[in-house]
Amino acid sequence: MTGPTQEEIRAYVNALAAVTGDRPHDAAHLNRIATALPALLALSKKIGPWPVYLPSGPLDPGI
Repeated sequence: MTGPTQEEIRAYVNALAAVTGDRPHDAAHLNRIATALPALLALSKKIGPWPVYLPSGPLDPGI
């Protein structure tokens, strides 16, 4: 099994930056963001139909 390509890693980092409004500046920061996102998405589904607002804008709970 091979690891992710540079393009896949770049796309992942760019997606996290778009969601959080903050580009990860080191591996620890990237890990904190990636670890927090599943909990945030789960919470957004429980909150209700209104959007959850992040620095980058509203988060669609249907994601």
